[in-house]
Amino acid sequence: MHDRVSSLTTLVRSIALAAGLLAASVAAVPAAAQQIAIDEIELPDLEGGRWGVSVVSLDGTEVFSVADDQRFAPASTLKLVTSAAAFRLLGDFDSGRWPGGTSARLEATADSVHPNIVLIGAGDPTLSASSRCYSNCLQALADAVVESGVTQLNAVDVDDSLFQPPHWPSGWTHEDFRFGYATSISALSVDGGVARARLTPGSRRGLPPEVTWNWVPFFQINTDEAETVSTRQFSVDLIRRPGAEEAYLLGRLPLASPPVHLQFGLDDPSLYAGEVLKAMLEERGVTVHGPVFRGRTVHEPVADSDPTGPLPDFVLPGSDPVLLIEEVLHESNNFYTEVLLHHISLTARDRSQDAGLELMGDMLVDAGASRSEFSLADGSGLSVYNRLTPSAMTDLLVWASRQSWFDTWYGHLSRAGVDGTLRYRFTELGRDDRFRAKTGSLTGTGSLAGYFEARDGTRYAFAVFANDSSLRSSATRRRIDELLQDVIDRLD
Repeated sequence: MHDRVSSLTTLVRSIALAAGLLAASVAAVPAAAQQIAIDEIELPDLEGGRWGVSVVSLDGTEVFSVADDQRFAPASTLKLVTSAAAFRLLGDFDSGRWPGGTSARLEATADSVHPNIVLIGAGDPTLSASSRCYSNCLQALADAVVESGVTQLNAVDVDDSLFQPPHWPSGWTHEDFRFGYATSISALSVDGGVARARLTPGSRRGLPPEVTWNWVPFFQINTDEAETVSTRQFSVDLIRRPGAEEAYLLGRLPLASPPVHLQFGLDDPSLYAGEVLKAMLEERGVTVHGPVFRGRTVHEPVADSDPTGPLPDFVLPGSDPVLLIEEVLHESNNFYTEVLLHHISLTARDRSQDAGLELMGDMLVDAGASRSEFSLADGSGLSVYNRLTPSAMTDLLVWASRQSWFDTWYGHLSRAGVDGTLRYRFTELGRDDRFRAKTGSLTGTGSLAGYFEARDGTRYAFAVFANDSSLRSSATRRRIDELLQDVIDRLD
């Protein structure tokens, strides 16, 4: 029996809504939360899959459960755990532990009369090179270099040593690496660590499609096996091994097709950021004689900052934590989440993700879970090695509702029927702000976790995991919604 069930004699708390957000407050003892027996609800068929469900009131009373003590792949609902750990350990948005701004300095070199420009990553995933960028833009750094009077540079040195060298977390599959949602994790990146390109049909039938990169090609794309066709058949695929310098585009693209916008995952976002800066400088008339290279890699623990060390010549503003958290919880951005995990690690003076994962685990234990209830391999939920019980998730959600930062964190969860990944789900509940949650999806896995409010005002935390399903992701989502709606209807 779980701790929250065995503590029915503890003080019962009522939960009140303040400014549209959940806020825990001590009040008169309410009536006991309604409980639903498992045989009262017919579990939708997952066609070979299994259900894990935990629904609890915010005083910790179990309301409905299915295999809530078994471990499941949580997919992107794990971002709830990572983001909660960020609030716990990084503090308020003004605390200074959230990502700082990317910077650069001019550095003399013995190999040339011209200096290198060192581009220094601060673990800011929001740095942008987009033509539509309006804040925190790499273009502003390039402009500052030009305004300083620099006309020639030896080379571009990328310093991404704030984190361990660019890597993919354990359990990410090589099939995902080519896509923008599974780019390598680095302390220095532009545009969320992805390279963007545009695919257009050839000028006539039989010719290969054409690929145009937004900035610079990070790898070559061989289009010899792809063809422009006169039919409406659209079928293209990109084959690339991690680290390979050439990719292969296969399939058919209709002659009448509009441009297809592509996002590629990178095995080294730092070097790509350096290449983009180099292109920007050359576009502005600065001659860069040498290549982009990585001159510094640090493996030792993070040391105290040295006030006598070299200071940057150019500094961009740090990321807006509000936008960062919205990207994590609204848009389910894996790269942003893994960068956030590394900032959690930095609070333990560690450049790797491992310390952050340990701190996340400590938080789950403090929330009431046992260590046997979870196994964490990344912060985003993309790893196939992540496991978490539904009850550990609801333990965390109940615990979070009692923290001083809860209102801010909860306010960034997607609102049903309104925004984020819940824009088209539970639309009736969303109109009254009765449902906020985080979604998750992997092959064979669907998940949903968060909070809802019954009509009598009672607040609930829930976690629904559907694993090992042979259904399409959309069908699994519909079954999750069907099950949870049944629970909500009975509590209403």
